[in-house]
Amino acid sequence: MLMTSLFWVTIHSPKRFKPLGDRRLQTWIDQLLRWDPANYSNIREVRIPPELIWTPDIVLYNYADERLKERRDVMLNVDYLGRVFWSPPAIFKSNCRIDIRNFPFDYQYCFLKFASWTQNSAELDLQFLDNLTEVDVDQYTSSNEWTIVARPARRFVMMSEECGKSIPDLTFFLFLKRNPAFFAYLLVFPCVLLSLLTTVTFWLPPHVPAKMLLSYFYCLNLTLLSFSTFVSTVVINIHSYGHKSGPVPPYLARHKWFMRACCEYPSSPNSALAARDYGSYNK
Repeated sequence: MLMTSLFWVTIHSPKRFKPLGDRRLQTWIDQLLRWDPANYSNIREVRIPPELIWTPDIVLYNYADERLKERRDVMLNVDYLGRVFWSPPAIFKSNCRIDIRNFPFDYQYCFLKFASWTQNSAELDLQFLDNLTEVDVDQYTSSNEWTIVARPARRFVMMSEECGKSIPDLTFFLFLKRNPAFFAYLLVFPCVLLSLLTTVTFWLPPHVPAKMLLSYFYCLNLTLLSFSTFVSTVVINIHSYGHKSGPVPPYLARHKWFMRACCEYPSSPNSALAARDYGSYNK
């Protein structure tokens, strides 16, 4: 049996990744781990490392991570009836198709498909814990960017093309809605405001000189805003690459004297003292 508790969710649109932090509660009965508490000092429960007993090879089928081992190994709880409880925390990255045609008023859909990697339905049967019908969000930390609209959980049976046998899988669906307030304030509102201000110029009489001055004013402001946006985008892009970026292009290296004149200040006793203190601190 399996139950998934969702901790947090985010979407990385360029690579179509949806990282998830969750905790899977898995429980099963192992007949070889039964004992009589009266014969063992009334011990009813023990904790065992996962490498010492059998554990199901349940993996995320639609993973999108370079690591195949997503979970972190933790101890298993085993009681005297042979019931095993295992709840390894993990971070999953699934491959989802992102549709941003209606950005920032878009909805996104993704799913997590868990199943055994080597065992079929005759060897290992998967069921939801306590007849679960949706993802558990009791410990979920709400996101400022996304709102969970629906979170159903379904059980399916797929046919393996290699062995021709049925394999049960448990699939958890997530329907997300983007919170548009931030993007509407930064993108939609300025565009609407600029369009409204542009139409104001048509209300002025044609013979008024202020009409041309106002048009020039809007044009210059739009040019400066576009240029500052372009420069900010370039700077943020260079900063995000960090040490992964390549060498400085030759056409920029020729103007290094101009960059030094804009970025460096004349040395002073205070700046020299600060540089000396900073160097000694790094040592």
